[in-house]
Amino acid sequence: MFGLESAKVDLKLDKNEFLPGEIMTGKLLIKGGSRDKKINSLESILYVKVIKDKIPKITPLINYSLEEDQCLFIQARSYREVPFELILPRDIPVSTDKVEYYLSTKLDIDLGKDASNREDITVLIPPSSNQILKATETLGFSQEENFMTEGGQFFRLVHEYAGTEIDLSFFDSSEGVFVKMGLQKFTTEFPSPDVLSNQFFIPSSTNEEDIPEIVDKAINEALTNPLLFKSGLPIYKHNTGDTTKAFVTGFIVGNMI
Repeated sequence: MFGLESAKVDLKLDKNEFLPGEIMTGKLLIKGGSRDKKINSLESILYVKVIKDKIPKITPLINYSLEEDQCLFIQARSYREVPFELILPRDIPVSTDKVEYYLSTKLDIDLGKDASNREDITVLIPPSSNQILKATETLGFSQEENFMTEGGQFFRLVHEYAGTEIDLSFFDSSEGVFVKMGLQKFTTEFPSPDVLSNQFFIPSSTNEEDIPEIVDKAINEALTNPLLFKSGLPIYKHNTGDTTKAFVTGFIVGNMI
């Protein structure tokens, strides 16, 4: 038995950066060991690690696996390639310093030592959501941090001169972007005791140069009508399009934290 080599598996993706809803493609490379072996199972699981209050939580999201009728036989010291394809969920948080993703691949060998492999990936913010963040910069806001709640992933932005802090969460769909916003106004020394909230929808057909005006209007609506927009009270109804995905996202994210 001395000197026997075990089979190995390596996932090679065509790229490592993806948008939510994009298809991950690549190859699973299998190298045979010292003896011919039957592959009982081959599985890749996408995990997300979320850090909240400095405590990490790892959650499996989706997985790729061979069907029973696809089980392979690997000859000693030979190579096999298995096509890999897995669709990312559309409604997942983007990668940040508090959200990480990786694919863990496991090869189950008949009467042999199992093999494993890890591949890190990055989930990018969709261009439509990124346009909204850029619009806040045009209005004088700067991003301070990002954080996760059961309601989704939020980006906190601060306008030092105006004394305003906003938390934005995005829910992308084919029709546009639904935005949830929390808002707090600061005085020179103390924050306002009231946390306000608003929501708005930006259709895909909206010109990029018009987005700052839409965001500014939503902020001013809340600031000038604090009783109407106080968090916890019924929110002013905007045309939010199809918000089904927003609630689905909240459910998915709630399981991550």
